[in-house]
Amino acid sequence: MYEDQRKFVSLKKKGGNVAFGDDSYTKILGKGTIKLGSENVKARKVLLVEDLKHNLLSVNKICDQGYNLTFDSRKCKIRENNLGRLVATAKIRPNNIYILDVKKREKT
Repeated sequence: MYEDQRKFVSLKKKGGNVAFGDDSYTKILGKGTIKLGSENVKARKVLLVEDLKHNLLSVNKICDQGYNLTFDSRKCKIRENNLGRLVATAKIRPNNIYILDVKKREKT
């Protein structure tokens, strides 16, 4: 789930609501595709939602789209399953939130 429409490379309007673990809800504004680290690497079926404080990506959905995630005490690495090529890195922040840098291509 993302809150910033500018991060989407494609986006279609979509309605509805999404629920969070604290039983709060927010509006779904659209569904689309975002870049993950390089122009050729993308996550599909990402929701654009209202009033989100952090962009959230589902580990399960990223794995279902052909990527392998590995975590250590400082970062998460996202690799293509078929080639093992590193496509993005997310650094850990306080409260165990991983921040994904989607601005630049990562080196292997």
